[in-house]
Amino acid sequence: MLRVFIILFVMTAFSQKAWVTEKELTVAIIDFAPFYGVDAEKNPVGLLSQRVQKILKIAGYKMRPIFVPAKRMAYEISTGNINVWMGVSSFPEFRDTTYIGDELFLEMTLSIWAYNKEDLPSDLFRDSTKGVVIFGYSYGGLLESLKKRPADKYIEAKSIDQASLILKNKRAQYIINYNAPMYFWLKNNPTQKLYSQVIKSIPCHIVVSKKTPDAERVLIQLERALRKLKTSDNF
Repeated sequence: MLRVFIILFVMTAFSQKAWVTEKELTVAIIDFAPFYGVDAEKNPVGLLSQRVQKILKIAGYKMRPIFVPAKRMAYEISTGNINVWMGVSSFPEFRDTTYIGDELFLEMTLSIWAYNKEDLPSDLFRDSTKGVVIFGYSYGGLLESLKKRPADKYIEAKSIDQASLILKNKRAQYIINYNAPMYFWLKNNPTQKLYSQVIKSIPCHIVVSKKTPDAERVLIQLERALRKLKTSDNF
């Protein structure tokens, strides 16, 4: 009887250990080169995708990446369809539906970009010029403020390529976008020259849907892993 009990205890211990090491979290991945994206086989690529994978591994979780359009990402997290997002955390959809960490995951710079230096507006909200925004981005809440302007004062583009054409065709004077994807685009389009002017820096954090099982504990574990990663040479 004792032998049976010992065998059952060992099997249970191994079973529990397996569950701990095989925990899985779904993580939102958007098209945001060079930070986020997927390759032809739908594997996550990009600088932040690698950072996210390291954080989850340190925290003891398996990562199941889910590629989602940027426009739908906040909705998918708020409804619990996806567990985790690491990035801009100021989406209105996150209010009361998520736990947001305090530890800084990344700080992103948002700027205005123009082919002519004189087209850079001195005031986004009072200037009479027209700007281009990239579809799907909220720009840390800035888009909501921009939408309060007359509808003819901004245009939505599906890509930086399209935004560039809009400027060249004189339909707008400047592009509003994050520095990282703009630098990536300029590197791949070396004949293009754009002037820029910083608008603001946007802090990014770990976000966990409240519908994730034991969500508060998950956030604590992920933030602890982030702090540990920051002290290493692999951050």
